[in-house]
Amino acid sequence: MTGREASESRWKRRAAEILSIIVGILLALSADAGRKYLADRGTEREILAALRAEFAADVREIGADQKAREGKLAAIELLGTAHGGAAETPDAEALAAALIETMNWRYYTPSHPVLDDLLTTGRLDLIRSDGLRRALMEFGQERTRIAVTEEQERNFVAQQVQPYLAARFDLEALSSPGYPVQHAAALRAIPAVLTETSFGSLLYLDRHRTEE
Repeated sequence: MTGREASESRWKRRAAEILSIIVGILLALSADAGRKYLADRGTEREILAALRAEFAADVREIGADQKAREGKLAAIELLGTAHGGAAETPDAEALAAALIETMNWRYYTPSHPVLDDLLTTGRLDLIRSDGLRRALMEFGQERTRIAVTEEQERNFVAQQVQPYLAARFDLEALSSPGYPVQHAAALRAIPAVLTETSFGSLLYLDRHRTEE
């Protein structure tokens, strides 16, 4: 297994873990939907319907998260190959796009207003299923853990990656061919940056944080 395959297996395993929790919640919600409700359980019925919508959207959010993460890792790998002195260096436009990509982040950001209300107000007891309540609390804990990890990645990009590249490039010109003279100058600056030892270290750290 290559280094990249090993790293992908780590973050894909993390996505699979949170997805398994979500699937379990959706299954529990579907099971509850088949129960007969008394008139005084209308509030619970509304809550379960809202939770089903939230977690269905969450599944789509995980897919978007993983697609963005794959894109960033591909950019880091391209730059790492060029930094390592590959026989066939990618063209300057591809390298410029990859450099811009290293400054991006688009990670798992689920929106759960109904769940948040249940967890913060103590209204979780409105749900009668013990198993569903446990699964919702487990999801809340896992979501908090992920948020901490991704906040560290956002801080790393803002405090390390962006300042490093901004000190070496006109970032607007690098990303926009609409300024042909400035863009060409930015492209010409890429080879020198690729030879910097500090650039290789930055890529390593960025990849490590993206993989976790």
